[in-house]
Amino acid sequence: MFGLAAIFVFAGAALAAYGWIIRREENLLSSRTPTPIGSLGKEVAVITGVVEGSPFPTTAPLSGRECLYYEHKLQAMHSDVYQRQSWLQRTRYSQENYLATVHDVQIGGFFVNDGTGKAFIMPAEAKTDLLAHSEDKPLSFSEGGGEEREQERRIELGDKVCVLGTPRPFGEMMATIRRQGGQKIEAGMLQALLKLENEGADFPCFFAEGSDLFVAGRGYEDSLARLSGSSSGLATVGLLLAGIGSFLFIGFALGLF
Repeated sequence: MFGLAAIFVFAGAALAAYGWIIRREENLLSSRTPTPIGSLGKEVAVITGVVEGSPFPTTAPLSGRECLYYEHKLQAMHSDVYQRQSWLQRTRYSQENYLATVHDVQIGGFFVNDGTGKAFIMPAEAKTDLLAHSEDKPLSFSEGGGEEREQERRIELGDKVCVLGTPRPFGEMMATIRRQGGQKIEAGMLQALLKLENEGADFPCFFAEGSDLFVAGRGYEDSLARLSGSSSGLATVGLLLAGIGSFLFIGFALGLF
């Protein structure tokens, strides 16, 4: 029974901690008002606008839908068998099943326009939230055997987004891509960006290398409202579960149950 109490406590603590993380994102956004893209400087800024295109549109693997950016996570069920001996020297085996991440990728990039100008967003390795489009394939048997689960989130043409980060010149982003050997970007996107570079393109860019970046798949006001609701709800439920777990733990210890 102590195990049940511990589950409540740890689950509650985890939910409360995640609620705190979301509250931090909310506070970071609310501490700044959106800056017009046409007036961006070199300091950390919030921009919000409409996704208007990409140098290289892509296709999300789970839904098969054309999009400008997607996240795809594939998890497979694994089983570990443990051998142990009791004090009577009897051999016993126990099995633990868990989902292991096979791959977790962020692909694509897009332009955001707020009417004063446009900026290019490369969300790879950024913190993302509230993406408007998602697919979830529940745990099921795969063609190759075993059980798998797939999750996908997307940003599509015409979506409203909100971005918090440090704007940097297009040339600096291309220099970063070269330092990485082009390994963190699709070949098609790399070729499209090189073409823009050769044409003398120049626009502010937001990317995660060497700088914190947060991308929300909603407009500024909508992002704040949704983050506020999520953080409050998670913190409340987390504290409630932790309180129930503590009550049960004390009750078991005192022999009240």
